[in-house]
Amino acid sequence: MFRFGKYKGYTLADVERIDPGYIRWARQNAPNLIPKPQKAPTTQLVDEDGDAYIKPYKDLPIINPSDAF
Repeated sequence: MFRFGKYKGYTLADVERIDPGYIRWARQNAPNLIPKPQKAPTTQLVDEDGDAYIKPYKDLPIINPSDAF
């Protein structure tokens, strides 16, 4: 999100859609004006078996595959 300037309060995606020329100009003339991308979380939750942990599915019952059909 732009914190100052002509598009204060707008996201980068909004400004790219509204005025792509402004983004090109800012990258060349005022690179500090372009918001920095936010970092994604670096840690991944893992269950006791070392598998990726997906919380919503934690309490699903384990069934026999032959029971599924």
